[in-house]
Amino acid sequence: MHRFLTPVVSWMVWLACVLSLPAFAQAGAMRPYVQPDSSTVPKPPPIKRVELVPLGNRVPAELDGIVAVLAERFPGLDIRLKSLQPLPDGTYSKRREQVIWDELLPKLPTAQGTLYVINEDLGANGANFMYAIYDLPTARAVASVSRMRSLEGLSMPRDTRLEGEALELARFRLQNQLTSSIAKLMGMSFPCHAPVCVLRAPVRIQHIDLKSTHFCAKHKAEFAKLAKERKLRR
Repeated sequence: MHRFLTPVVSWMVWLACVLSLPAFAQAGAMRPYVQPDSSTVPKPPPIKRVELVPLGNRVPAELDGIVAVLAERFPGLDIRLKSLQPLPDGTYSKRREQVIWDELLPKLPTAQGTLYVINEDLGANGANFMYAIYDLPTARAVASVSRMRSLEGLSMPRDTRLEGEALELARFRLQNQLTSSIAKLMGMSFPCHAPVCVLRAPVRIQHIDLKSTHFCAKHKAEFAKLAKERKLRR
């Protein structure tokens, strides 16, 4: 199986991959950490702005054009892409080849509505890996682009640079992940069980490829209600 997207990959091939399970999954490859249901976790504060902050040695190319995409999905929300910040010392585990959430969280600024994006794979003590993880009481989150860069959803080195359709696939995946992350920071309910909703929880990376880029009717209504309550200007 090719690591990156080949020029033409049909939806039938994608569906076959999902239904039959790729060989790496059958062999016991790690699954992502499953976020709890929104009804069991604290509600985040009522933010009106989200700042995207890349951490590390370079800004991921997958963030190109991200503000325009997210502004269309969250009308009225103030979304900004900030300058590159260094990854805090002592947060990267060489043994696991991951940034460890438990080490990273205490070293991050406490500004509410901040969504950090890292090139490295993301893990936690007692968990294997995450596409993203949240500190909802402070409306902060971290999303990793590492596995977005592999067709099979494998961890990729932090210096991986993609081109062409491989880059477009990784960008598409990250846009969907950040959409889901912002919705959670806004206080919207999750996960969604509608197959057409961007808030449907992915178990494997192919689920991100197959689900919608937008909200279902229920979550569109949720966002509209939040936007009205917070007086977000369209």
